[in-house]
Amino acid sequence: MSPHAPQQPPLQTLRRLRHLLPVVLLFGIFVTALGPAAQAASPAPSPAAGSNSNATRTTPARATFGVRPGSATGSDGRAYFSYQSGPGGSFQDFVTIVNYGMTPLSLSVYPVDVTNTLDGQLSAGLPTQQLTSAGSWIHLSSPKLIVKVPARTTDAPGETVLPFQLRVPLGATPGDHSAAIVAALTTIGKNPKGENVTLEQRLATRMFIRVSGALNPQLEIDNISASFSQTVNPAGKGSAIVTYRIRNSGNINLGARQAVTVTGLFGSTATASNVPDIPLLIPGSAVEVTVVVDGVLSTFRETATVIATPLVVATSSPVNVFAKSQSVGFWAIPIPTLALILLLLLIGAAGWLRRSHRQSAPTSKEGTRHRANQTREMVR
Repeated sequence: MSPHAPQQPPLQTLRRLRHLLPVVLLFGIFVTALGPAAQAASPAPSPAAGSNSNATRTTPARATFGVRPGSATGSDGRAYFSYQSGPGGSFQDFVTIVNYGMTPLSLSVYPVDVTNTLDGQLSAGLPTQQLTSAGSWIHLSSPKLIVKVPARTTDAPGETVLPFQLRVPLGATPGDHSAAIVAALTTIGKNPKGENVTLEQRLATRMFIRVSGALNPQLEIDNISASFSQTVNPAGKGSAIVTYRIRNSGNINLGARQAVTVTGLFGSTATASNVPDIPLLIPGSAVEVTVVVDGVLSTFRETATVIATPLVVATSSPVNVFAKSQSVGFWAIPIPTLALILLLLLIGAAGWLRRSHRQSAPTSKEGTRHRANQTREMVR
């Protein structure tokens, strides 16, 4: 073979490869660009409010006291305080502070407002927080009492009974209002460095006041979003992570029954299982919910739907409740399936190029021989 004719890929093969490469490259860019959007980031655990990992404290001993509704003579068996009143109503009642331990206790007692935390739990306000709701309707003999509670005897726990007055303002709005009476034990402990730290144990008894007037049970669903997490199996199903917020926009206490479904582009449906009910939402409060829906078939575009049905906690008047629903669309790109298709395309393209090269090889060899004969004749 002449040194002036080095072996090169056939021209026809290069032209075919030139037309194929942009298609493969564009497909690869498409999959790479959409891949992150189709994968659901695992929710990172958020630290508890006010937590400090560098400030480990000694664990306080289990509380040996309690606070509950009572009468002038002691505990009366009520689980919580409950009142129905018109604006301007007034009630005289008693709260009982109980000591189950063998040592007398000195406890702080004070009223607080009650709200829901974002995880749905009832939360009693701190003593430093200004009372802006029903907590300000509770009047003890002092805004914050220091109460001495005797130790337990052989017959019964020690008890101290405190009278209080509940005064509903004339301008109180209709519906449910919530408060609590708190008993708190403050002690001094040591942290691992030997420094003194203040430990406070608080227990509360709840109080629910319904003010007469028009009742409006209403739930709202907002801040809904969804993302998709695909399995590595191209033929497998993935999971949808649906987050939303349920808010009590009415004026009575409500629970909520939740249902979450995901519907695919071609009619496939997956439903979340074992979604717990929300036991109690105070008017104006909201709870943030995250639900994982398994068995979702990735069909590029999915729709997540949340249905919240109000659950009436307690009422003496009939109320009509209506379910609320909210939907959101999200991408569910089958990345493993697309990657498999791309791999198959590349394998097919490689086979097609090999076959093209074999078919053009004889023609290339004949051309090389013809050019070599012409060169020999010219030399002669």
